Amino acid sequence: MNPITVQEILEAGKHASLTGSVLTEWAEKGTPKQREYLHGVLVAEHESRLESRRQRLLKAARLPALKTLSGFDYTCVKFTGDYGHEPLESLDFIDRAQDLVLYGDVGTGKTHMATALVAAACRRGIAARFFTPRRW
Repeated sequence: MNPITVQEILEAGKHASLTGSVLTEWAEKGTPKQREYLHGVLVAEHESRLESRRQRLLKAARLPALKTLSGFDYTCVKFTGDYGHEPLESLDFIDRAQDLVLYGDVGTGKTHMATALVAAACRRGIAARFFTPRRW
């Protein structure tokens, strides 16, 4: 395993909101083992903050239940044009600031799909909210 460099510690520290001068000083003074430890602490802190953010977003989304699109049955779903379930699951419509309207008969999976898409967005760090027409 290659020793952790000062630059890697600085990159990890940016996510922890620590000043570069303090990190540089301690990273330069440290032995390779100490740098490895410091880097591990900073990376763990960053990952912890990301997970906390995902959990806050999921709570704020007000989902009726946590769902996924894994194994979702698309046989009742009709897409427009050349649009299919792959771009939907990739959440490309969010990046393009497109609206998504789901409509159809009872029991066709609209709520399941909407819930799963909102949950997927939250897991990616994107703020999203679940609404039904009754709640507007």
